[in-house]
Amino acid sequence: LPEFPDLKDEGKPEPDGLLPQHVHTYQLIYREHCEAILDVMVNLQFPLVETLWKSFWRFSEGQSNDTDTLDLHDDSEKRLPKSVLVLLCKYEPVLHWTRECDNLLYQSLVEILIPDVLRPIP
Repeated sequence: LPEFPDLKDEGKPEPDGLLPQHVHTYQLIYREHCEAILDVMVNLQFPLVETLWKSFWRFSEGQSNDTDTLDLHDDSEKRLPKSVLVLLCKYEPVLHWTRECDNLLYQSLVEILIPDVLRPIP
């Protein structure tokens, strides 16, 4: 996975309740999340993509009794509370940065999963 770009604040102040360390933590855990997605895709563990996605975004359909899922949510909540994650998702510079990172992830996935089929045979 290539390096992610720097987040540009675009001159927009952070919303109330959002601190610079929240943005930094989000960048770190989003990178980890993208690396985990790439890893499960490379290892053809496609069903885990949904689990990773749901755990990162703290999605839950009702109350889950799955202790592994609950542990993941607890760990995520300690690193970056869901309330802060919601604030980050409303901050335009973070949205733009996330979109750029997603594009890098998708391009990496395309290059890995769909090799250059037009490459000359040696």
